[in-house]
Amino acid sequence: MKKEKKSGWFSRNIDVWLNKGYSFEKSEEFADANSCYDKALDIDPQSTYTWNRKGIVLEKLGQFENAVGCYDKVLVLKPNYAPAWMNKGTALQFLKRYDEAIACYDKSLQLNPKLKEVIDLKLKIMES
Repeated sequence: MKKEKKSGWFSRNIDVWLNKGYSFEKSEEFADANSCYDKALDIDPQSTYTWNRKGIVLEKLGQFENAVGCYDKVLVLKPNYAPAWMNKGTALQFLKRYDEAIACYDKSLQLNPKLKEVIDLKLKIMES
């Protein structure tokens, strides 16, 4: 990733860092995406969107415990955010913490019964 200027509009604009992070994420450059999300969080540490995206990227990097920590931050700020409950469940599933994962999936479905992928994730655990 290119070095960015430490001052100026670009370095202080969260949307720039989020868009850049998402672009890196889509091109599977997860370490660079994570760096961008860190810069976005420096600007707004209360951004639930950024914490959620960072968690997703950390999962892609195999850092499941750190991903759970990101989702926990989302859920402190926005406890009824169903996608964060689902994402936390996925990270816990990778950590083989199945009971906790199922509890997260259940909470996600309670908040948004239309999240069909949560049902599939939950069934995977129950079938194994």
